Amino acid sequence: MRRIVVAKVLCWSVAVVVGAGSGLTLAVQEKQDPPKAEAAQENADEKAKEETVEVVLAEGRLDFQAPKSWEKKQPKFNIVEAEFAPKSSKENIDPARLTIMASGGSVDANLERWIGQFSQEDGSDTEDHTKQEEKKINGMTIHIVDINGTYADSAGPFAGNAVQRKGYRMLGAIVETKVVGNYYFKMYGPKETIDEHEARFKAMIETIKLSL
Repeated sequence: MRRIVVAKVLCWSVAVVVGAGSGLTLAVQEKQDPPKAEAAQENADEKAKEETVEVVLAEGRLDFQAPKSWEKKQPKFNIVEAEFAPKSSKENIDPARLTIMASGGSVDANLERWIGQFSQEDGSDTEDHTKQEEKKINGMTIHIVDINGTYADSAGPFAGNAVQRKGYRMLGAIVETKVVGNYYFKMYGPKETIDEHEARFKAMIETIKLSL
């Protein structure tokens, strides 16, 4: 009688046939695709390897690492210390706008102002479409906010006639410091663009450092 044994082999394509008289066995490889978790980790590792550039603000007292792929822009207003335009990898989708500045007022007041720049098509409360988080990073308290909805995009801080941008998203971070005051990182744009740069934005926030 001839005996056939089938075994799963993960790495090589090997087939050996041996008859019953000589004790031969058939081993057949069955290839398997890499687990999705491994693929996701590889993508995360690739993002982590992206080149960054150092950005120094507050007369050298505050610095962080921004993705080198983000286009640096000339701020339109003096109160903005640094500005970037993270682009979408898809065609016909606008880039995001990231502004960084120091500003007065309380953290809560500024968070409310950001939330107030959004409305919802169904008339619901924008706070229901907002996520807030508080973190400690390099000894500083950082308030992170994530808002979705229709954004009232105005030409400047006190300009009227805002353009209503549907399907927008904002990622913001307020950095509390006792040395240079509060710093505001605000990235907003089409949801697709912000989704694409969310991990980069959060990685950037983790690099913020303060020199005493």
